[in-house]
Amino acid sequence: MPQAGTALYTAEQVRALDRAAIVEQGIPGCVLMERAGRAVFDVARKYYPDSGLHIVCGTGNNGGDGFVVARLAADRGVPARIALVGDAGRIGGDARLAFDAAIAAGVTPYGASGAA
Repeated sequence: MPQAGTALYTAEQVRALDRAAIVEQGIPGCVLMERAGRAVFDVARKYYPDSGLHIVCGTGNNGGDGFVVARLAADRGVPARIALVGDAGRIGGDARLAFDAAIAAGVTPYGASGAA
């Protein structure tokens, strides 16, 4: 298993990379989110092939990556749970699309406050 806690990029560097991909390369944010979620899902299944997934998500785009992970799991019959930290009503943009897709796939978040 890779070592946890080793930062490859700072938060500001990641924001700059996202902006460059979206603005300069024309890659939609939802495509980046899907790619990130798929990468996490693939690594989780590689290291924990017989386990369900428990995903802790906030209301921003990082949470959106987690919603993608949950949807991919549900689509493949892998048990998945989302612990939502924050008000579900604050989820917007691409993260909202990913959240709604996870819900449509049968994932039910818990810990959420506010309207879904």
